[in-house]
Amino acid sequence: MTTASQPSGGNSTTTHSAPVVASMPRRLSLRGSFEAVLVEGIPGLSEPRVRGPHQSHRDGDLMVVEGEGARESVHCTVSGPGIRGRWAVGQADPSSLVVTMSPEVALTAEVAVAAALEVRGLRSPIHVRLQTGLVRLHDVPGPLDVAIGSGTVTLAGVLSASQSLVRCDTGSIDVVFAPGSNVDARAMTGVGTARVAGDAGSQTTGAGERCQLMVGDGAGSLEVVVGVGSVSLRLDAA
Repeated sequence: MTTASQPSGGNSTTTHSAPVVASMPRRLSLRGSFEAVLVEGIPGLSEPRVRGPHQSHRDGDLMVVEGEGARESVHCTVSGPGIRGRWAVGQADPSSLVVTMSPEVALTAEVAVAAALEVRGLRSPIHVRLQTGLVRLHDVPGPLDVAIGSGTVTLAGVLSASQSLVRCDTGSIDVVFAPGSNVDARAMTGVGTARVAGDAGSQTTGAGERCQLMVGDGAGSLEVVVGVGSVSLRLDAA
């Protein structure tokens, strides 16, 4: 605050400097290796909150969270575009990382190894690259761009009018469409089986054959591809 006064007893004038307004990150990037990661969208959060062993920094509207080599838990408070932020260090379960943030923040995860990467409640684009591990996606309408080397992908919830692609080189992909989904889903395996179960019955195809499940009027699209393994597309029985 800056105060200016007239020296001859006139009226004093007080002026205030403009406050620094924190800007919510529009993107969050996970990089490196993690034991287990949970990313959850919570409405009303203006700042991402991170618990667990990691290192993090801010670059404009992007917040980067790195898992390799970190030894302490850090709570991140972002203070504005181009400002790297302030960190409060504490203790947490060393086996897991928990990120809570606005559902509107886009997520990019480029992870070497994760016992489990779980994402819940985001309403923004999700981009995942995982070498080995388990990916769980809940209540994420898309668009999705997910690719893993070996492991399992499970996707459950309402998929809407977006264009999404989920791939796995070796392993399995299981998709359960909740009521309200509106997507044209197609699945194929290079070696293995693909199975769809919908209102019109079930269908199983072999290697190299494509199967289809129309959910709603198919306004969006979902492409599911497994190199070696299995695919399952089905409607939520609830």
